[in-house]
Amino acid sequence: MQQSESIVRQTTVVKDEQREQLERIRQSKHATILAHLNAKFPKCSICTTGLICPGFQPNSENPTLCKHCMHENRKHQDQRKAHDRTVTLAYLTQAVEKLGITVDFSEIPDIELDEELEIELEEELEIELEEELEEDE
Repeated sequence: MQQSESIVRQTTVVKDEQREQLERIRQSKHATILAHLNAKFPKCSICTTGLICPGFQPNSENPTLCKHCMHENRKHQDQRKAHDRTVTLAYLTQAVEKLGITVDFSEIPDIELDEELEIELEEELEIELEEELEEDE
Protein backbone atom coordinates (compact mmCIF):
# COMPACT_ATOMS: atom_id res chain seq x y z
CA MET A 1 0.00 0.00 0.00
CA GLN A 2 2.74 2.48 0.99
CA GLN A 3 4.76 1.51 -2.06
CA SER A 4 1.87 2.24 -4.42
CA GLU A 5 1.26 5.61 -2.72
CA SER A 6 4.95 6.41 -3.11
CA ILE A 7 4.82 5.52 -6.81
CA VAL A 8 1.75 7.72 -7.28
CA ARG A 9 3.50 10.61 -5.49
CA GLN A 10 6.66 10.19 -7.58
CA THR A 11 4.63 10.00 -10.79
CA THR A 12 2.80 13.19 -9.82
CA VAL A 13 6.11 14.96 -9.17
CA VAL A 14 7.48 13.82 -12.54
CA LYS A 15 4.33 14.97 -14.37
CA ASP A 16 4.48 18.35 -12.61
CA GLU A 17 8.13 18.74 -13.63
CA GLN A 18 7.25 17.82 -17.22
CA ARG A 19 4.43 20.39 -17.26
CA GLU A 20 6.81 23.05 -15.91
CA GLN A 21 9.45 22.12 -18.49
CA LEU A 22 6.89 22.29 -21.31
CA GLU A 23 5.70 25.69 -20.04
CA ARG A 24 9.32 26.99 -19.99
CA ILE A 25 9.81 25.76 -23.57
CA ARG A 26 6.57 27.44 -24.68
CA GLN A 27 7.53 30.72 -22.99
CA SER A 28 10.93 30.61 -24.70
CA LYS A 29 9.29 29.90 -28.08
CA HIS A 30 6.89 32.81 -27.50
CA ALA A 31 9.75 35.19 -26.67
CA THR A 32 11.86 33.98 -29.62
CA ILE A 33 9.07 34.35 -32.19
CA LEU A 34 8.02 37.72 -30.74
CA ALA A 35 11.56 39.11 -30.95
CA HIS A 36 12.04 37.80 -34.50
CA LEU A 37 8.73 39.20 -35.79
CA ASN A 38 9.25 42.58 -34.12
CA ALA A 39 12.77 42.85 -35.56
CA LYS A 40 12.06 41.66 -39.11
CA PHE A 41 8.30 42.01 -39.70
CA PRO A 42 6.88 45.05 -37.85
CA LYS A 43 3.12 45.17 -37.41
CA CYS A 44 0.86 47.41 -39.46
CA SER A 45 -0.51 50.31 -37.40
CA ILE A 46 -3.68 50.37 -39.53
CA CYS A 47 -4.51 46.64 -39.59
CA THR A 48 -5.33 46.05 -35.94
CA THR A 49 -7.61 43.02 -36.22
CA GLY A 50 -6.30 39.47 -36.11
CA LEU A 51 -3.84 38.34 -38.74
CA ILE A 52 -5.02 40.35 -41.74
CA CYS A 53 -1.45 41.59 -41.87
CA PRO A 54 1.03 39.41 -39.96
CA GLY A 55 3.84 41.88 -40.64
CA PHE A 56 5.39 43.83 -43.48
CA GLN A 57 6.49 41.89 -46.53
CA PRO A 58 7.09 43.87 -49.74
CA ASN A 59 4.62 43.56 -52.61
CA SER A 60 6.31 42.14 -55.72
CA GLU A 61 4.88 44.89 -57.97
CA ASN A 62 5.44 47.80 -55.58
CA PRO A 63 7.98 47.01 -52.83
CA THR A 64 6.97 50.07 -50.78
CA LEU A 65 3.57 48.43 -50.15
CA CYS A 66 2.87 45.42 -47.96
CA LYS A 67 1.80 42.33 -49.89
CA HIS A 68 -0.70 41.41 -47.15
CA CYS A 69 -2.56 44.68 -46.59
CA MET A 70 -1.26 47.02 -49.31
CA HIS A 71 -0.44 49.71 -46.74
CA GLU A 72 2.84 51.59 -47.10
CA ASN A 73 6.03 50.39 -45.44
CA ARG A 74 6.08 53.46 -43.16
CA LYS A 75 2.74 52.33 -41.65
CA HIS A 76 4.46 49.19 -40.37
CA GLN A 77 6.18 50.47 -37.25
CA ASP A 78 4.15 48.80 -34.49
CA GLN A 79 5.66 46.20 -32.20
CA ARG A 80 3.88 43.20 -30.76
CA LYS A 81 3.79 43.36 -26.96
CA ALA A 82 4.64 40.31 -24.85
CA HIS A 83 2.04 41.25 -22.22
CA ASP A 84 -0.78 41.63 -24.79
CA ARG A 85 -3.34 38.85 -24.16
CA THR A 86 -3.98 38.43 -27.90
CA VAL A 87 -0.30 37.76 -28.65
CA THR A 88 -0.42 34.09 -27.71
CA LEU A 89 1.93 31.38 -28.91
CA ALA A 90 -0.83 30.15 -31.24
CA TYR A 91 -1.26 33.66 -32.68
CA LEU A 92 2.49 34.05 -33.22
CA THR A 93 2.71 30.60 -34.82
CA GLN A 94 -0.09 31.52 -37.24
CA ALA A 95 1.73 34.77 -38.09
CA VAL A 96 4.91 32.81 -38.84
CA GLU A 97 2.94 30.41 -41.08
CA LYS A 98 1.20 33.26 -42.93
CA LEU A 99 4.54 35.00 -43.47
CA GLY A 100 6.00 31.72 -44.76
CA ILE A 101 9.12 32.02 -42.63
CA THR A 102 11.08 29.75 -40.32
CA VAL A 103 12.13 30.75 -36.82
CA ASP A 104 15.31 29.28 -35.32
CA PHE A 105 14.59 27.67 -31.94
CA SER A 106 18.01 26.02 -31.58
CA GLU A 107 18.97 28.32 -28.68
CA ILE A 108 16.02 27.15 -26.56
CA PRO A 109 17.04 24.57 -23.95
CA ASP A 110 15.25 21.21 -24.33
CA ILE A 111 13.41 22.35 -27.49
CA GLU A 112 13.70 18.81 -28.88
CA LEU A 113 11.43 17.62 -26.03
CA ASP A 114 8.63 20.04 -26.94
CA GLU A 115 6.42 17.70 -28.99
CA GLU A 116 7.31 14.62 -26.93
CA LEU A 117 6.30 16.29 -23.66
CA GLU A 118 3.11 17.65 -25.18
CA ILE A 119 2.06 14.21 -26.44
CA GLU A 120 2.95 12.54 -23.14
CA LEU A 121 1.00 15.05 -21.08
CA GLU A 122 -2.00 14.88 -23.43
CA GLU A 123 -2.05 11.08 -23.15
CA GLU A 124 -1.85 11.34 -19.35
CA LEU A 125 -4.75 13.80 -19.33
CA GLU A 126 -6.85 11.48 -21.52
CA ILE A 127 -6.17 8.55 -19.16
CA GLU A 128 -7.14 10.68 -16.14
CA LEU A 129 -10.38 11.74 -17.85
CA GLU A 130 -11.24 8.14 -18.74
CA GLU A 131 -10.62 7.07 -15.13
CA GLU A 132 -12.86 9.86 -13.84
CA LEU A 133 -15.63 8.83 -16.25
CA GLU A 134 -15.35 5.21 -15.13
CA GLU A 135 -15.58 6.29 -11.48
CA ASP A 136 -18.72 8.32 -12.23
CA GLU A 137 -20.48 5.31 -13.76
